[in-house]
Amino acid sequence: KEDELFVTDEQLGCPTDTVNLSKYILGLIKEKKTNFGIYHFSDEKVMTWYDFAEQILLENHLKSKTELVKANNYITFAKRPKSSVLKTHN
Repeated sequence: KEDELFVTDEQLGCPTDTVNLSKYILGLIKEKKTNFGIYHFSDEKVMTWYDFAEQILLENHLKSKTELVKANNYITFAKRPKSSVLKTHN
């Protein structure tokens, strides 16, 4: 709804695509594994929150309607690490 979108470029993560996650889950179901427990899944493309916002705007054809601005002084009550990339291999 805004003309400008302020997003930090100081935090890294690996956003998970729902299509890739659903394929992973379906693969587990089809394998009929019996070793139940907690499984971790994440896509492997590392990006900043800014990069992620830019990708969302591009995929939804909103890039021309919204100006994306890098916010260096992103204020949040939650303490977040600079990198929250999930390691998915040994």
